[in-house]
Amino acid sequence: MKKWQKRMVLLAGASLLAYAAHENYRKQQEQKEPRPESLTGTALLHGLLSHANEEITVEQAVDRFEEMSRLPVDHPSPVDPETDDLLCEVGTYDFGDGPFFYFSLARQFKTDRDEDEYRQLRLDLLFTPEEGTKEFSDVIWSEDGRAGFADFWKEVREFAPYRYLCEKGETAVKTLVRLEET
Repeated sequence: MKKWQKRMVLLAGASLLAYAAHENYRKQQEQKEPRPESLTGTALLHGLLSHANEEITVEQAVDRFEEMSRLPVDHPSPVDPETDDLLCEVGTYDFGDGPFFYFSLARQFKTDRDEDEYRQLRLDLLFTPEEGTKEFSDVIWSEDGRAGFADFWKEVREFAPYRYLCEKGETAVKTLVRLEET
């Protein structure tokens, strides 16, 4: 499959997910008073999906994800603030489509209803692996829940893979957005 065909398939899938997320969010908002200072997991996903079809650099992705992380998660079951965490994971992996260098951001949280399960909103930027990315395989976690977010974003911007990709200025060859339970 050619690059433009893959982008079209991803765009079609992202459009369907974005529409479903928007409709779900709209229905939720009809049932309660709007809370503009917070977003549901579905709306967070919708906000990221609206950019999934764009060619995006790692710097743009980090800026958008940081902006989203400033919003509290609004969920029918209260979110435990100490489990509202961020992570940045990098490495070269092959999940069946050939090897890609992944620069992944995730927001992970747990509600009162979730016993051992976490919900994770993930943004994966996939780059063509090259000599300079082979050495990178690491994870950064925020600590102290939301209280540790500012330190996390500072650490991400000082992270060698982030600096490397910013210097290269390349856009991701694929952008994946998903909301999942772990």
